[in-house]
Amino acid sequence: MVKIHVNPHKTNQTVQLSDGSKGYVSKVHNQIRFEFPNHLHPEFRTDSLLTNHEVFNVHSVDGPQQFEIIFN
Repeated sequence: MVKIHVNPHKTNQTVQLSDGSKGYVSKVHNQIRFEFPNHLHPEFRTDSLLTNHEVFNVHSVDGPQQFEIIFN
């Protein structure tokens, strides 16, 4: 499981992942969008507010991946 370190008080931010890669979190309309520029992980979005230690199960062509939100 990959951990995404997020500042819960920012709507747009660069985030650090536990595997050493980086990503971007942004709020677009009422969705929170997670993007990963190196294509190591699939992009995903959620309509809900983030909670600490929340786990997202993402299915992609490379198979399932899990992401855990960790608040800074």
